[in-house]
Amino acid sequence: MWWYDAALAHKFLRNWAKAYELGREAAARAPRGEGEPAHWNLGIAATIQRDWATARQAWTGFGIQLPEGEGEINGRFGPACVRLDTGGEREVVWIDRLCPTRGRDGVPPGSNEVESWGRTYR
Repeated sequence: MWWYDAALAHKFLRNWAKAYELGREAAARAPRGEGEPAHWNLGIAATIQRDWATARQAWTGFGIQLPEGEGEINGRFGPACVRLDTGGEREVVWIDRLCPTRGRDGVPPGSNEVESWGRTYR
């Protein structure tokens, strides 16, 4: 439990290197495939660190089925809303989820089809 709590604290501090390091320890001690949050937090930290092999292990350890392959995860996980703070102004945009924590913008509300890419934020 200590490893998980320490990794979680560093995640909230956005100290991704330390969250990743401690998250690996926490996930190594957690059951796989049962929605264990240690795997989820490691998946976030590993994705930010662009350690795709560890991210893939973490997401599958959490119980998420990923597309086959190695390297960067570029799946179709459906649309989601994301709140952005764009220079002090807040807005909500639709994204097409590429993995549990990343996405591309341009998904119209209520649609699974991408109509445009490359939105400019002002």
